[in-house]
Amino acid sequence: MNLKTISIIMMISLIIVGITPLIIPVTVTEPSQLSNLRFGAPLPFIQQESTLQPPDEWFPHKLVLLSPWENPTQILWGNFLASVVLFSIVLTVFGIVLTRMQSHFKG
Repeated sequence: MNLKTISIIMMISLIIVGITPLIIPVTVTEPSQLSNLRFGAPLPFIQQESTLQPPDEWFPHKLVLLSPWENPTQILWGNFLASVVLFSIVLTVFGIVLTRMQSHFKG
């Protein structure tokens, strides 16, 4: 595997992991969970405290990343890096399997 391929895999992984907090919701089942929301995949890498004070009948509820200007937000850099590495490994293995399958069916 050459440097160009590794760079492309890392960029794709960064983009996909970076958008997961915006598209994958977190389910909140009780008010106490609002003080420690965690977003991101495959490992949660954004921690957020919500200032929401909903009524009890609001639960369970799905939330996506809330405004960082209104809700204290912290990036967990270790989890972010681990998520990117994990996703890169998955993409690499997937690429190797596809390449082998393609070469197997060609010849």
